Amino acid sequence: FKSFLGMKRIALTLAVALIGIASYGQGHMKFKGVEMNVKTPKYARQLVKAGLEMDFRAGRDFYLHGYFAGYESEVAVYSNEEGMPRIVIATVKGYSWSHVKRVYDNYTQNLTAKYGEPSYTDHAFLSPYREGMGNELIALKNGYVQWRSEWMLPEGIIMVHISTDTEGNPLVCVSYT
Repeated sequence: FKSFLGMKRIALTLAVALIGIASYGQGHMKFKGVEMNVKTPKYARQLVKAGLEMDFRAGRDFYLHGYFAGYESEVAVYSNEEGMPRIVIATVKGYSWSHVKRVYDNYTQNLTAKYGEPSYTDHAFLSPYREGMGNELIALKNGYVQWRSEWMLPEGIIMVHISTDTEGNPLVCVSYT
């Protein structure tokens, strides 16, 4: 599992860069029941108390693993400019389009039940690919899939998207900023 973390690091960093805006609102986001209202080192310790396992620290960033919404996942806790946490969760399993899409759908259904309909959704295969042709993972690996939902909340932004790691394996990422 730890070797898996290394290859995901770049993908997780890119995911944060994609949504790398500072906190959007007045309140505080929660992940695993822990409010994101303390500096990143303290927040990472609180996540360990909440059941995640610490893998390593790299500078101001922390890498953990455990279960999120029933799926074995990696959790990266990044510091924003003020030293406050931003979270990216990447599911570890999923080597078929149907499985990856099912995980994505489960995450989005759970978030929709909690926060209402997403503020933005984009589900598209870019030409020449189409869903149902049997080459969805090739399209994903080559950057021809745009599959994400975002919730713009007063406390911040949550985004769920389908991506790949540095080796082209599919991931479902959930980001809290």
